[in-house]
Formats: sequence, C-alpha cells, structure tokens
Amino acid sequence: MEKINKKQMVEKLAKFRATADQINEDLNSLSQNVISIYQTLSLKESMTEEEQAVWLQLKGLLEPILQSTLHSHNYNQSMWRDYTQVVKALGASSDVNINGD
Repeated sequence: MEKINKKQMVEKLAKFRATADQINEDLNSLSQNVISIYQTLSLKESMTEEEQAVWLQLKGLLEPILQSTLHSHNYNQSMWRDYTQVVKALGASSDVNINGD
C-alpha cells in the first residue's frame, strides 16, 4: 500500500474541495442566468409566440433548478462540516496508508 503523509492528504482533499466548490459555483451561476431570463420575459407586457414558448420552457425548468440549487447548497454545507472534521483529524493523526490499512 502506498503511504502518504498529512501534507499529501490535505493537498488531495484541497483538490477535491476545489472541484466541488467549482461545481457549486457553476450551478448557482446557471440558475441565476435562467431565472434572470425568465423574469425578464415575465415583465414583458406582451410576448411573441416564440417568447411565450421559451417562457413556458423556462418555467418548467425552475423547479428542478431550484431543487438542484438546494441540493448543491446542502452538499456544500456537508462538505464544509465533513472537510473540517477530516482536516482536524489529520492534524492529530500520524501518517496512514492511502487505503486506510
């Protein structure tokens, strides 16, 4: 088994965390853009048939987008909690095998 030290573990965790943060940021950005387009169309006094069709499609996406954003937020909160615990535990431990053996 490959043995890694604390510094290497923290580096691996940091890469993992950075990727998770980027996914969360991307989802939030996408959500904000879709909601902005939906709101812009909603404020129009009259819509063309094409605008009405887009508005209805966006309306159908709002619930899944909001659910995804909520799930992403919950995941992010869990990551902070769990990540902090792991980093603290690493600080108190000796080097371990990468497979936990």
